[in-house]
Amino acid sequence: MPEDTSAWLRPMLEASSGLPPDEHQAMLDQASSPGEQAEDEELDALTREYLPPKAKVHGIDWVRFGNLLRERLGWHDYPDHPAKTPR
Repeated sequence: MPEDTSAWLRPMLEASSGLPPDEHQAMLDQASSPGEQAEDEELDALTREYLPPKAKVHGIDWVRFGNLLRERLGWHDYPDHPAKTPR
């Protein structure tokens, strides 16, 4: 996963850590492409740190997943894309 995407996702993953695991999985499923294999970098430390251990990660569009998290958290003022995240 690109570094800017990780930096953009981290605050939302931290804030969503109290959500039930099935909510995370539902968002992962919505953001995935069925049949695609996960890239090794998709299973990086960031996602394993915050997502439930049994989460199924496969062909995830991380920007789509982040936008689902953003909506669920009600973070309407948070950037909707990693490139727009202030450094």
